[in-house]
Amino acid sequence: MLFTALLLNAALAHEPGLSYARIDGDQLVETFAAAELDGRDPPMGQVSAGGQPCALGRPELRAVAGDGVQIAASLDCPAGGSWRYEAGFLGGMRPGHRHFVEAFGQPVAVLSAASPAADFDGERSAASVAKSFVLLGIEHIWTGYDHLAFLLALLLVARSVREMLGIVTGFTLAHSLTLSLAALGLITPSAAVVEPAIALSIAYAGLENLWKPSARRRFVVTATLGLIHGFGFAGLLAELGLPDDKLLTALVAFNGGVELGQAAVVMLTLPTLLWLSRRPRWSTRAVPALSIAVALMGLFWFVERVFPA
Repeated sequence: MLFTALLLNAALAHEPGLSYARIDGDQLVETFAAAELDGRDPPMGQVSAGGQPCALGRPELRAVAGDGVQIAASLDCPAGGSWRYEAGFLGGMRPGHRHFVEAFGQPVAVLSAASPAADFDGERSAASVAKSFVLLGIEHIWTGYDHLAFLLALLLVARSVREMLGIVTGFTLAHSLTLSLAALGLITPSAAVVEPAIALSIAYAGLENLWKPSARRRFVVTATLGLIHGFGFAGLLAELGLPDDKLLTALVAFNGGVELGQAAVVMLTLPTLLWLSRRPRWSTRAVPALSIAVALMGLFWFVERVFPA
């Protein structure tokens, strides 16, 4: 069930033993679980192109949602030739550590201390960028427990598939606006404000179910809350690094992926919920109980994000 998936996904952010590297032509971004670094600065791999090492800019450290630590640096690479990424630091990580590598929007390899390097093609087409960001948008919805909780709150009181798809589309249009503004650097609110606000929006959506809002009110409220979620999506893309040369393609593709991911959740879940809604006790007992549970989850995430451990 969707509700069980929410609880399972809550424990999976930045799991120790896993780390990630994203390589574009002009940037290297790596993410680690803070618990695995033991207070040390995150290490960086080495990128080379055409047999020559790329020059790394000054690394920038930042905390990311959950318990992650990220390090990013600009890349200045020679033109032409094949590319290579080497994670020599893996020998100093805990036994069994795996390092996922993505380059130019495509998965490259899963590295380990026994196999710390990978070669890849440096060419990047608009089609490959679009494909990777569509998949990223879908993945973010299907594995983002906070956004799944928000969708669950909306689904619990939906009256039809058409109504729900309209509400979800309004949410997508709203978050597309703020995502684009943030990605273009026009408005960049702090994650310290955005992430707690997203948690509160989840709590509000759950509580609003208790007084059975009309479809029109739910559309307006959801679109308004979508503006906040858009800044959260922008934070994710900032962590991963948007390709400067195909920024518009990446944004449109990511938004399309989010919409597809949400539509899939609606189409797979809503028919069952509509069938259950014909049972008297479902509407009078189960929906209020599940809505309160979603609201409590939102409040828990709010406290967790305002007062991180």
